[in-house]
Formats: sequence, structure tokens, C-alpha cells
Amino acid sequence: PPSADFAHAKKEMDAAIWHARLGHPSTGRHRLVQGIPHSSDFNCDPCSIAKMKSLPHATTNTKKGYKPGELVVGDYKWVNNSQLDGEGCGFFLLMDAATGYNALYAVRGKDESLSAFLKFESFLKNQKGISIKSFRHDRGKEYLNNAFQTHLSRSGIMDQSTAGYSPESNSLAESRFRVLDGVATSLLAHANLSQRFYKNAFLTASYIHNRMPDSNGHIPFESFFGKPPSYDHFKVFGCKVTYLVPKQVRQKADTPGRKFPGRIARFIGYAPGTASYLLWDGARQQTVISRDVVFSENTFKIIYQDFDSENDGDQAYIELGDEQERQTASVSIQNDSDSSSSSDTTSFSSAVEHVS
Repeated sequence: PPSADFAHAKKEMDAAIWHARLGHPSTGRHRLVQGIPHSSDFNCDPCSIAKMKSLPHATTNTKKGYKPGELVVGDYKWVNNSQLDGEGCGFFLLMDAATGYNALYAVRGKDESLSAFLKFESFLKNQKGISIKSFRHDRGKEYLNNAFQTHLSRSGIMDQSTAGYSPESNSLAESRFRVLDGVATSLLAHANLSQRFYKNAFLTASYIHNRMPDSNGHIPFESFFGKPPSYDHFKVFGCKVTYLVPKQVRQKADTPGRKFPGRIARFIGYAPGTASYLLWDGARQQTVISRDVVFSENTFKIIYQDFDSENDGDQAYIELGDEQERQTASVSIQNDSDSSSSSDTTSFSSAVEHVS
């Protein structure tokens, strides 16, 4: 009589033949075919070659196994939109893996990544007195250039570049970008605004996310600064506001018009490093920083009355979301106010989410 080893070998061979006959199904599907030999003990080389998948990546959770500064993860995103500042915008995200707190920098391109990294490095040293020990990235050219690599080497920062074509290894930064994009898109949709304000919405999303608890109750801001965040100053993105024009600006001789103290605008974010708000004055087509603001958080349809015109007839147009319908000819008004009351915050150097 045949030995047990022979019987086992014959079963394996029969199962392998049927596995090939049935089109190389998975073991589970093979077993579902009644009356056909099956086995899970053999290895099918064609299946291994044809069905090879990326192996699972080790997940890196915040607050698990790290202290602040021990691991910083970074990622870069480019938004290619003709409506966004005319030529698109880049975002460089840096996050402390221990606390989940992130800084988000709006940049013109990848060549500004090192400058943003140096700002975040200084921020950690000044706010927490800590140095970056390791930096993880996805092997982008912005990190592998000579200047960036030289800085990491001289600063004693361990370079943890991921394997090529495996962005999942940098899952912390990748997932944070996805979350922020979802929040930013929701902010724009709620205010009925177009991609023109995506940069402001994305920076605002970062500001909000740092102060929101996750499913475990962990708040990045609180973990990083050691105190709970305040929500008293939170307002609805994109809503209508009235802001105060400083008396010094209204009294300037070269400012035409009737010099009313208030102007209508739209709330588009939190001014970095101050207790002020970023506002969009649609009539003047400029961004304003102001702390003297009255909010209408349920109003998004804005009717601007430009009383600062030299003409007797007021310049007016309706803004419903981002669709502007001018009812009279456009009037160009130059604002000569100082940086404390008004600022062209579309400049990229100031577009960083840091906490005062």
C-alpha cells in the first residue's frame, strides 16, 4: 500500500493541477468548489509573481514611543489651480509625531522647503527648547538636494527617507494632508467660495485641526503647549464681517471719499502670530488684518457699497460666494495704510500657521 507521504504528495499534486485548471484562484475560493482536491500547503510561483502586492507598512501613531522633537515628518503638496494666486500654490507640512501638532507653510515652490524647515526648527527651539532628532520624508527632490542634506548632517538630524515609490511609509504626513484637504473643501463649500480661496481655507483647516480632539480625545495643541486651546475666537469661515478702518487711515489726505469708519468684508482666516483676523475686502480686492471686527456668521451673500469712491455715485456690486457681479464700472483704490492695519497677506512669507 502507498505510504502516507506518497498519499500526501499525490494530494498536493492533484490540488496544484486543479489550482491551475481553475485559473489560480485564492485558497478560499478553491475550497468552495465541491468535489475538487484542495490544499493550502503548496506555493504557486505564478500566483506569487502575478499577484505580488506591497507589504503592509508599520504604522506610526502619535504619542506612541516618541517624545516631542524626536521625530518630525514632512510632506509637500502642490495645488495647480489657475484661480489660486494666478499660478498655483505649494504647501509644506511639518508635524511633530509625538504630539500631532503641525505647522503648515504656503510656499511658491519646492525650493522654499528648506526655508520652511528652518522656521519650524527655530519654532521648536524657541517654544519648547527642543531640537529635531529625526526627519522623515518621502524622498522628494526638495529633501535630497545638497543644501537640505548638508543642513541635516551639520545639525545632527537623522535622515529617515522612505523607500522609493512607497509614500505609505510616510503615512502620518500623507493622512494629515488628506484630512486638511477635506476640511478645507468643506469650508469652501459651506461659504459657497471657489478655489480662489483654497489657500486661506487650507491654512485655516490646519489652525482648526491643531485645536480639535481626535477620537481618543487627544488635542495636538494641548499636547504640544501643555495647555488647552481656546475656542472663543473661532468664527465661521467665509462669513460676512464689518471691520473698523483706523482713524489714521481715514484721515489721510490722499484717501478719497467720505471716510466712513467701517467697511464690509469676508472672514478668510486667522492672522498668524496675532490676535487678529484675516479679511477679504472684495470692493478693494485686498486682504486686510484687523482685530476690530463684527461678524455675521449666518450671512455669506455680500453686497458691497464702496463709499470711498471719489465719485458721488457709490460703487456697488453683489458677491454671492465667489461670483462677483459688478453693477457699475470698477474703481481702483490704492490703500496706503501701514502693515498694522492692512497687509498683502497673499505674500507667502507670512502664510504660516503659528500660534501666538
